[in-house]
Amino acid sequence: MPGVPSSRGCDACRKQKKKCDQSKPACARCTRLKINCVGGGQQRYKFKNQSTKLEVVRKSQPASLVSPPSNGSTMLLSDFISTLGIIDVRYDLTYYGGFLSDIPRRLGTNDALDASVGALAASFPYVHTKQLSPDMLDKYGNALRTLRLHMSDPAKAYTPDTLCAIYLMDICQSWIGRRDDFLQSHGEVMAHFLNAAPVDKWRDSYEVEMLVTICAAVAMESFANPKINLDEFFAKLDDVHGTQYGPRRYFDEQRVPLSITLPGLANVGKYFRDPELYIVEIAAMYQESLLDYAMARKRLAIASETMNAVRTPLQTYPVTKQYTAIQAMVGLVGSIVLNMGSVLRIFSPDDVTLSAESAKVSSELMLLAENAMQYRPLGSSYIPFCLVSAWAAADGRTEQAEVKRMLEEWQSDFQETRWINIAKWLKDGFEDLRLRLTLSQLRVMPAESVATIHDARVGGPNSCCIQ
Repeated sequence: MPGVPSSRGCDACRKQKKKCDQSKPACARCTRLKINCVGGGQQRYKFKNQSTKLEVVRKSQPASLVSPPSNGSTMLLSDFISTLGIIDVRYDLTYYGGFLSDIPRRLGTNDALDASVGALAASFPYVHTKQLSPDMLDKYGNALRTLRLHMSDPAKAYTPDTLCAIYLMDICQSWIGRRDDFLQSHGEVMAHFLNAAPVDKWRDSYEVEMLVTICAAVAMESFANPKINLDEFFAKLDDVHGTQYGPRRYFDEQRVPLSITLPGLANVGKYFRDPELYIVEIAAMYQESLLDYAMARKRLAIASETMNAVRTPLQTYPVTKQYTAIQAMVGLVGSIVLNMGSVLRIFSPDDVTLSAESAKVSSELMLLAENAMQYRPLGSSYIPFCLVSAWAAADGRTEQAEVKRMLEEWQSDFQETRWINIAKWLKDGFEDLRLRLTLSQLRVMPAESVATIHDARVGGPNSCCIQ
């Protein structure tokens, strides 16, 4: 068939442009690297521009045939449903939130939501082709203008559909946007919305799942952006929000992994803004997160065995989707462990246990990234945040260089977000904390002790010299 890729190698080998022997249950290269072998022997298909394809069909129809009636709304709905219908974990849009599947039933009631859905559907081919089209840019610009008008109208600004529109434009901008666009700081805009909106009145499953998804993303961004504060939002939460929904659904155990519920993420953000005040709480949550991380790793091992047992293409998609969701959970909790561990190591620089645990988790997240590479770009879109945390936690230049090399791999997926800059920002925050602690210790030390430290550093009269 013309235009159809001939290679039937597995996803990992094709991603690295290596020859695949297509052995079952795993090819030789995947076996050697100890990564999951997915897609071997499968026929693949290229993405086609749907609007162009429809135009060709229309031109080829006899004049006597009448096309079914359609308008902008039905075409928008058709395009978006087609995008949601992709059953390839690499291009599965629902990785941005399961609530996206409920959006079609809400179209036609909010202009901002309609425009953002149109922009998302038009921009989606860029995820695969990395080629911009006039239609993408036109719908993207129109959606930004429409959203700007909605956010300036108090009667329309603080509704679930407007929040969804902001989130969808956040996704679009990460694909095709620029840094000088209207939504320059997505996390800050969404944090303002969450704090101001009557979210405690939202009870529809779509609304609650959207809140959980967006809040988790904003809370994670707050680790590296002190301007993001969700205290007002979290004060409005109750048991409905964050306990019935969210990543903890993938755990089979009775124990709730507190670090990845919304209240847990809320505490992490608060602790990071004022670590000197919450050092005891940080230490307690660090230990809790370590237990959650071990539990998540155990769950991932079980999911890996299920993956290896898959034998038919019909089973591949749902099992792989579940597996990658648990991978994301491991990466998320591991990142929290690294970030809180980095804070604790500043307060206890001689604690070798903290250093050993940090090195172990960093190494495991690097292996996770290597394994998840076959699910790029959307099926492993959480990996850059894991690598950012690993880079900021790394002590040596060799470790940082290895993490940076991996970050550059993911940077090629979407150029807009500069991950290494975020990593440096996070690292600078740790260094500022270290400097503050040093200065505060000097202020409370006796004058003689400060003089002794100064003399020792400059080789003064009180310094010790070994001949």
